[in-house]
Amino acid sequence: MKNASVYGISLAYPEDMLLMTEEEILKYFRCKDRWAVRHSDRHFIVSVSKTRGGGLLSWLTDSRSVANGAKRNMRMHLKQFRDLGDTEQEICGQRACGYDFEFMAIDKDILQSGSVVVFRKDKCYIAFLYCTQADMDKENRTVFEEMLQSIRFE
Repeated sequence: MKNASVYGISLAYPEDMLLMTEEEILKYFRCKDRWAVRHSDRHFIVSVSKTRGGGLLSWLTDSRSVANGAKRNMRMHLKQFRDLGDTEQEICGQRACGYDFEFMAIDKDILQSGSVVVFRKDKCYIAFLYCTQADMDKENRTVFEEMLQSIRFE
């Protein structure tokens, strides 16, 4: 496993995953304010982003509200977005909220599966996004779950 340090957390990811370039991140996410890795042969991506936090607003919201905001955004921008339900787990003692979803790839009619997981870190929220071809979800989701379990606060 490789190790990464991003936004005040550390995590492990498989040796055969590649760090995405800024150009790749812009292509897939339309913004560059995130860290991401991909596995080309197994067709999946995991990215990490953080909210611009601080101040009173960060204390007035929670992980579920941030996840729901991301869901609204995805519903508007992803082709045939389908919400598969909310999720909740614990990461480093923090309540982590999220959801599972499906959508059709923009460039090809290939069903994609994904998950968003959001948790609080200091005065901001960290969001993990996992996305894969639906027919490879079972195998790839295991890797994503292992990555989530490896998270440590720095």
